[in-house]
Amino acid sequence: MDRKETPDILGQILGGPPPDQAAAPTPSATLKKAASGSQWEYLTISFQDQQGWRGRYADGEELDNWDKGPLIHELFDALGEAGWELFTVTAKDHLYGRADALQAFFKRAK
Repeated sequence: MDRKETPDILGQILGGPPPDQAAAPTPSATLKKAASGSQWEYLTISFQDQQGWRGRYADGEELDNWDKGPLIHELFDALGEAGWELFTVTAKDHLYGRADALQAFFKRAK
């Protein structure tokens, strides 16, 4: 699948405006405010298996059209290019949805 045919999940996660739409509030705005005194900002992506692992929640907010979004490795590459560093992954408990079974935790310097 060509990247241009997938929903703008990365734009939604990072808070950039989706193409041809007004800017949306960032899913991690609350987290960023809480961590304003630290040197890092954090991002949690929760994945669900939908013909491959796809990000469904970003900091607890369900992503639009997540089931058609990029696969896990594509999302990891895009987040890395945006300065996010993966620091741990867990597959133990559900965080946000009943079917999310994989969570990835990222950080980047402010």
